[in-house]
Amino acid sequence: MRSFLLTTALIAVPGLASAERCAEIAPDPLAGFTPLDAMIYLDLSDPETTRAVTTVENTFVSLVVAGEIDSFTKRWCQIGIRHFIVDFEVPMMDDAVAAQITRVIYEWNAAEDPVGWQISQMGARFRCARGDDPFAPICP
Repeated sequence: MRSFLLTTALIAVPGLASAERCAEIAPDPLAGFTPLDAMIYLDLSDPETTRAVTTVENTFVSLVVAGEIDSFTKRWCQIGIRHFIVDFEVPMMDDAVAAQITRVIYEWNAAEDPVGWQISQMGARFRCARGDDPFAPICP
């Protein structure tokens, strides 16, 4: 039944089946990204993975509702026992830049109460609209 629902979801949402991959992750997940201040999103740790992401995700939803951006994509890039990475991509109407990607790295925080996921680092970078390297430091 689950495979049927997944197949149906892939057919019903055209962009889902052909989703692009996340920007390069290893060895440094923020290599090429401009560091952002994660302090504005700091909140209590949350043991539920999807709830932990909503702090940042709600910012993008608010921008869509306000009409400042048309859409955004959330990609679960890497999920591990101690950390996970989520990319938020906002398409841009520009000749050189196709999108802006905000990468958020969450770490499992067992030292505080409540125990759970918390933002550890954030960064932003552009995805180029043309050229051989979609993540070139300067888009052609």
